[in-house]
Amino acid sequence: MIIKRLLAKLIPHTKSAHDTKATLDKDELGIKGEKLAAEHLIAKGFKIIGERVHVGIDELDLIAIDFRNPMVEQLVFVEVKTRSSDLFGGGKAAVDKRKRNALARAAKGYMKANLTKPHAIRFDIIEVTKSSQSSDSFEITHHENAISLPPELITSALHNNKGH
Repeated sequence: MIIKRLLAKLIPHTKSAHDTKATLDKDELGIKGEKLAAEHLIAKGFKIIGERVHVGIDELDLIAIDFRNPMVEQLVFVEVKTRSSDLFGGGKAAVDKRKRNALARAAKGYMKANLTKPHAIRFDIIEVTKSSQSSDSFEITHHENAISLPPELITSALHNNKGH
């Protein structure tokens, strides 16, 4: 794969109309993945309340409410990782410490800005991977509660908004 990338940089390649239709660029693939992830969550009983929400320099791909347990509505921050293949590992592995910190910071900022005091919060990861069988189909894997919440986020989210 590395050799292929190096060759692509060294040898100019003009995309044909066929190449353009057959492959999505990175941004288009990511947007498609987020759309599929939102549809997946809705089908499972979630309500999407935010898509591509920017909080400072950070972004939350999806924000949802999980209504499946009527006793506890959970505010769910969803990181969507879309891949054209699973050749180099799944998207869950790409959520490293730096990304987890950015997600926690964004979630804290979102709740503060919206005066949100949820019953419970969690971070999910949804992997959307192009199917090897068909270029038009994708496989979706939903990892619930995939990222441990930092203690300061739990304290901030659930206790700082007492007067609201």
